[in-house]
Amino acid sequence: MKRYHGWLLRVFLVAAMAVLADWLFMGRISGVITVKAEGDDCGWVVDWNHPDGGYCSYYVNGSPADTYPSAEDSYSYVTEPRSMTWYGQYSNPDVQIGVGTMKGNGCVPTAGSILLSGYGIYISPTDLGWYLYGTGNFNNYYGHGGTDLCWYDIAAYAGLGAWGIYDYDSFVSALQGGASVACHIYYGSSTHAVVATGYNNGRTTVYDPISGCYSKDVSSLWNGRSFESVDCMSGTSITAIQ
Repeated sequence: MKRYHGWLLRVFLVAAMAVLADWLFMGRISGVITVKAEGDDCGWVVDWNHPDGGYCSYYVNGSPADTYPSAEDSYSYVTEPRSMTWYGQYSNPDVQIGVGTMKGNGCVPTAGSILLSGYGIYISPTDLGWYLYGTGNFNNYYGHGGTDLCWYDIAAYAGLGAWGIYDYDSFVSALQGGASVACHIYYGSSTHAVVATGYNNGRTTVYDPISGCYSKDVSSLWNGRSFESVDCMSGTSITAIQ
């Protein structure tokens, strides 16, 4: 009887140590991988499994590693920004499309051209503007401008998927997952469209058709999103494309 109890005690101790090890392992690790700009197969890596055929690699303390993570290593989740071609909204300021000009209302098609270049698709902002005008979502009447619905048209044009972002955690997850995120933000007395890509320590790379390319705090970008009806016709002013 004593031997039986001893065996049960050993089983219990082994199980308890395994649970404790798992708890320590999960508690010490806060992130996963670096997603290279050219890869579309990477996102959250569930249970630390490397996705087959993707462009992912593990980074341990800043150095590439092919081994399974251990509790002694510290991790951060980094998603490299896509390489995009910057287009300026004021390059053809007087071009008239519908009821507005590219200078006054052209941020969406210009940002759209920037976003598509990250997927190897090149179309000029004016050509994209005419395409969006034809869909009925850009400059079709005064006060219209480029609505958030344009991003679904842009995704369809490129054969990509698009979905709305309704909360901050989903915004972060989309950036971490390698999506390019179109954001309608407040800009002075009006609103403006920019593209966010990549994630590194709470910051993202922003391609702005007026101000160029810069790094911005993700929470600041989220908090500056537009709530204007013309920018939220899908229910949100933030749209992820991938």
